[in-house]
Parts: sequence; structure tokens; C-alpha cells
Amino acid sequence: MPSEPDCEPGRLPRAVYERAESYLPWNVARLIFNTSIRPNWLEGTDGFWYKRSTRQGTEFVLIGADSGARQLLFDHQRLAEELSQSSGKFVTHDQLSLENLTLVKEGESPRIEFVFDGSNWTCDLESYACTRGEAPEAENPGEVASPDGRWVAFLRDGNVFVRECETGNERQLTGDAEQYYSYGALPEGRQSAITDKLLGRVLKPGLVWSPDSTRLLTYKLDERNIKEMYLLQSATPDNEVRPVLHSYKYPLPGDEHVEEASLLTIDVATGKQTLAQMEPLVSVLHNPLELNLAQWSKDGQSYYAIQGSRDRRQVELLRVDAETGEA
Repeated sequence: MPSEPDCEPGRLPRAVYERAESYLPWNVARLIFNTSIRPNWLEGTDGFWYKRSTRQGTEFVLIGADSGARQLLFDHQRLAEELSQSSGKFVTHDQLSLENLTLVKEGESPRIEFVFDGSNWTCDLESYACTRGEAPEAENPGEVASPDGRWVAFLRDGNVFVRECETGNERQLTGDAEQYYSYGALPEGRQSAITDKLLGRVLKPGLVWSPDSTRLLTYKLDERNIKEMYLLQSATPDNEVRPVLHSYKYPLPGDEHVEEASLLTIDVATGKQTLAQMEPLVSVLHNPLELNLAQWSKDGQSYYAIQGSRDRRQVELLRVDAETGEA
């Protein structure tokens, strides 16, 4: 490799490190567009919309899944002009930073609702009149609100609790959690467990409400027999000379024990737990509910689970009765 005048013998030149840095994920991501999409399905239709990245910025696209028709979800130029005027903050048609966007088709004309510039906004898609609302409520990532807004569910010491929003009264729904065998926990094998702990990050628990807000879908994660992996922290707090050793549960190929997540539902009114009559989900390195390995049916009377073998060569789609656990 050619040397540079400022490069010491036996050391790589700075350009080599800069070239390697350019291939780090957060740098490469700016060069690759639309490797995946997150569809937002429209109730009662075969259509969905999604946010698409381009070299110029972003656009919101409406797709007819049955016909393959494709069009913009709204007039981006017109919305940008109206939003700039209403908010007093200039925005271009390809830089619309609209968070939590939803399309509402109730009433005479459709509208979109979104968060922009720290406020909730509503925009009529016929007149394009934009109305600023209140600032959105700060969300606690460690809590999961019920669809009817009455409850929030959360974890404490590995057990499931609910709190009534109106009164603030809490109720414990489970009480048998133990270390490495608890409800809705995130697997330590997710590779960020040590960093999350050191930074005090509050993460979303493995809890999903049924559509009618009467039950919670969760899992009990068993990591008790998994062997440990280690990280050595050289850059220590307070400039300590001695490095710090961290351990976390992480199975390797060929290990006898891996993560096992046993699905169950909890009736919020009675606290009744119903375990799914199926084998646990195995080798889950992330929250299986975030990965959509289990999802509620539309009526909330059952849920669907994707069960795969450890080597992922076999996959089954199961329907589980929420009341009986029969799969």
C-alpha cells in the first residue's frame, strides 16, 4: 500500500481509515434508498401508503395493491406552501418532515394528521387548509397505551402492571418473574444490552394490547441456562485505569440452550393468564412482538404466531385462541 509523507513506517495512512469509515452502516445508509418499506394499510381497501426516500428528499406514495396503481398520497408542493405559510417555517415539497402521519377519510373530504415543528397538525386534502393543534404529549417508551386510552401497561421488576390513566391507580397482573425468566423482557443477545444499561435507556416492553383493550399479549422470556458472553470496557468512567468486564447472555451456534419466549395473554379485568399451547419461540434476539412474530387478529379473539425452527428452515403460521390458548 502506498505510503504518505506524514505516515509513520508500519502504520496505515489516514486515507485508509477514512475510506473504511465511509463503509460504516450510518454512512452507507445515505447512499442506498428504499431497501424496505413500512406499509400503512387503508381500512376497508386493498391500498396502502408509505414514505419513500429519494436523492432529493422524501415523498409519500399511495399504492393500490390490487391494481398496482401508484400515485402521490397528496400534492406535496401545495402542502409545503400552505404549511410554510401557516407555521411560519419554510419547508420545501421534498423535505416534508411529517411525523406520525395518518390519513383520515371521515366526513366530506379526506385529511391528514401529523406532527410538525413540535405541534399536532390537521390538513384538509381538498382545500389544503392547515390547522395547528396542541403540542403532542410526551410518550414514555416504557409504557404501552391501550387503544381506548383507559390504561397503560408497563413492566416493573420483570412483572406486568397496568395503570388507569384517569385515576393513576396501578394493578399488578403477574408476580412470578425472576432474573432471566421474566415477562416482556428484551433478550440480552440483542447486542446492545450493555450499552442500553450503561446509558440508562428506557426501551419498549414486549406488550401488545388487544384491539378491544381487554387483554395483553406478551411472552415469558427464558434465558436462565444460556451461557455468558463478555465485553471489556477500556474507556471507563472517571478515567479509571483498570478496564471493566461486562457479561451478558448470548448463545452461540451449537449451544444447547437458546432464548425461549413462551407466548401468553393476560385478561386485564381478572388477571387470568392463558399460555399458548405451542412450543416457545426460539432464538429470538429481539422483541418477538416488535418483529411481528405474534399479532392480534382484528376482532381480538385470537392472535397469529410465526413459529420457526432454530435453523429457520421450517416455519409455521399458527392461530391461537386468546381465551383457551389452543393453537
